[in-house]
Amino acid sequence: EFIARSGKTINFYSIDPLPDTTGEESFGIYSQDFDVPMYQLFIRNLKSLNLLKYVNHLRMKSTEASTLFADESVDFVFLDGDHGFESTYADIQAWLPKVNKQIGLIAGHDYDWETVRQAVSKSFPSGIEQLGTCWIKKFQIDASIQVSKLDFSILED
Repeated sequence: EFIARSGKTINFYSIDPLPDTTGEESFGIYSQDFDVPMYQLFIRNLKSLNLLKYVNHLRMKSTEASTLFADESVDFVFLDGDHGFESTYADIQAWLPKVNKQIGLIAGHDYDWETVRQAVSKSFPSGIEQLGTCWIKKFQIDASIQVSKLDFSILED
């Protein structure tokens, strides 16, 4: 809705390998619809919200997808992938060069996980901002963007 109302050309990408499996074997704890493969459920949800035309979904791993973007070409990256230390650290390192250092943000979810905190701390020894269970590393931000005003509430449990 925000993208539609902005009147701007915004390229919004969603990146997730989303398996063709169903139920418990594919993040079933997040799905009430165990008989529908995760990818089909994702597309169905985008269609039902009339968002399919705004989302460019790349069905691949985050680190692979990062290679498709030029350095400093992305204004905002939000990571919420595998929560293991190595995977989180690899995601951060893959996307960090892609973030526009003039106006960009890189952020992620589940900062309450010890492994995520460790990977974020290793990546940003000078620190980050925390907003609920989200972590945020901002670069030279346009004065009109205030991190405290960003709404990550939909990600809260």
